Amino acid sequence: MKTLKVLLATTAISVSLLSLSNQEASAGQLVDGWNYSIDSFQDGSGGSVFDIKGMAVKDSGDKIYVALTGGMPLGGTTDSDDYWNPGHSVHIGWSDLFFNFSGQDFQTASQSGQLFGVRFADYDNSLTTGVYQGVQALAI
Repeated sequence: MKTLKVLLATTAISVSLLSLSNQEASAGQLVDGWNYSIDSFQDGSGGSVFDIKGMAVKDSGDKIYVALTGGMPLGGTTDSDDYWNPGHSVHIGWSDLFFNFSGQDFQTASQSGQLFGVRFADYDNSLTTGVYQGVQALAI
């Protein structure tokens, strides 16, 4: 019971100090014009090849630069232990990245074809790599 009281008191003091500090929450870190979002290096399931370690974005006038880092090779990897279909291998790779500059929520912008899409690799031969305008996201 004493441990619970100490824990509650410590939590209350921490919350009080945080509210007095006027420090806003930050989803990233701004360094030299780059906004970094850093993820854990060990929270991926299946090994380090599946870890996404971070993302950085920089707005430079009429250009946007995006950098991603992780353990996945650009062309993806083959997982011989397919969770959903045991005994069969499955190809896993970088997916597409969408940008929404429409001012609408993602679903509305997608339904009206107002998204930009970045295709990283053409490992499934459906599209070539590049940036696409006026795209819709599909749930598969």
